[in-house]
Amino acid sequence: SAVRNLSLITIGLFLGAMLVANVGCMKCGESITERIAESAMEKAVEAGTGGKGKIDLGKDVDLSGLPAEARYPGAKGTGKFAISTDDGSGVTYSLESGDAGTKVIEWYKASAEKAGWKKAAEMETGEATMLIFGKEEEKKMLNVTVSSDKGKTTIAIVYGQDVK
Repeated sequence: SAVRNLSLITIGLFLGAMLVANVGCMKCGESITERIAESAMEKAVEAGTGGKGKIDLGKDVDLSGLPAEARYPGAKGTGKFAISTDDGSGVTYSLESGDAGTKVIEWYKASAEKAGWKKAAEMETGEATMLIFGKEEEKKMLNVTVSSDKGKTTIAIVYGQDVK
């Protein structure tokens, strides 16, 4: 089913996001070291999910594959993990903004609604807020997690599409 397929892709993207978040801070800025780390992570995720993975870490990660309604104004891309399987594809993005978390959350709610996304869930913890949106007819999902710490807001986005 479409929900099961998106769930499997979401799990793979979550694992990739964890790798991006945990390894991104270890990068020393040398391009050869970065490529080796990215390649090792891609192979680990591919082995775990059976799909193809592509990881990009750095200060200016390309956000062009993200729909306009999911690109927070002025945010910088810091990580990207893409996975593709026979059932669908998805990308996890990590962004940073200097804006307050509440401002970012409100922008995503308004932007997604204006673009036709339906909010499926909203969850808050002491550290983060997660918004889950879907476009059932297009078999797409958008999951946005926003957290703030020390004047910096981190935005984690999972964007996926079921192809079956």
